[in-house]
Amino acid sequence: MSEESNPLVNFENAREKLEEIRKMQTQFASRVLNEGIELQQKQYTLFTSIVQNQMEFGRSLFSGALGIINDNLQHSEKKSARNN
Repeated sequence: MSEESNPLVNFENAREKLEEIRKMQTQFASRVLNEGIELQQKQYTLFTSIVQNQMEFGRSLFSGALGIINDNLQHSEKKSARNN
């Protein structure tokens, strides 16, 4: 009986191939999971940076507006003091 026609040899070959496929699937799943975690970390960092930039922009805009209002009020007070 040749090896190719022997069901035990074919079964052993099939088992080895299935084991190989299982290992490859496990490696693939691990890689996908790790890359997903990396991507989430990058997204979190980016989102945090965007939020911080927006807060800083808002603070800067508000501070600038208050500065302009304050300058206008001081200018108006000086002008009205000169007119009196």
